[in-house]
Amino acid sequence: MSSSTQPYPALVLIQVIITRYAYPVVLSIGIVGNFLNIILFLRKSLRTTSCNN
Repeated sequence: MSSSTQPYPALVLIQVIITRYAYPVVLSIGIVGNFLNIILFLRKSLRTTSCNN
């Protein structure tokens, strides 16, 4: 009986794929979204208008 340090090699492969490809995509989308929020909330009309009427 051979012992393996990784019982599920397919799960390790999936983890590597997610780490290599999904994280950078999610990070990029988050950075772009935050940048757009900064631009949006710096507009004068949004700084002076109250939400309560």
